[in-house]
Amino acid sequence: MTSALAILTLCIGLQGEPPLPLSALPPAGPFAATTGNSGTAPLQTFQLRWLHSVEKTPWEEHWSVTPQGLQLGLVRIGGSGAGMEPPEDARLVNGGFEYSGSTRPPVPQLLLPDSAFTGPLNLCRDDGTGCLPLHTLAARNSGDSRPILLSACFRE
Repeated sequence: MTSALAILTLCIGLQGEPPLPLSALPPAGPFAATTGNSGTAPLQTFQLRWLHSVEKTPWEEHWSVTPQGLQLGLVRIGGSGAGMEPPEDARLVNGGFEYSGSTRPPVPQLLLPDSAFTGPLNLCRDDGTGCLPLHTLAARNSGDSRPILLSACFRE
C-alpha cells in the first residue's frame, strides 16, 4: 500500500535486483533536475531510443508511467526491413514510419538487453532536454551483460 504522498515514477535496475526509482539514483545529466527538497523530479513520460542491430536505423518509442504499468505510445522507426516492418496503420513521415502503440495494454515491466550490437539504448526525457544511455543510469559495470529492467513504481 502506498501513502497519500507517494508519487508515481519510473524505476530502473538490473535483472535479478530490485529496481529503484530513478530519483533514488545519483543525479546524472538531464536527470539531475531537482524540485526543491524532494529530490529529482518524477519521470512519468519518457522515450527509449536506439539503432536497429541489423539495419542501423533509428528506433524511438514513447512511454508513459501509469498505475497499471508502462504504456507504449507513439513509435517511430527509420525504415523497414530485417524484422522491423511497420503495422498497417503506420504513416510515412519524413522518410520513416510512425504509429501508435497505445492500443496495446500496459506492461508491468520492460526487460531490455541493451546489446552491444545496437549501440547504447538511451533513455530520454520526453520534454526534449536530454538523453543518457540506460546502462549508465542503471549503474551497470563494464562486462556486466544483465538486461536492464524498467517498471512503474511509487516513491515517497
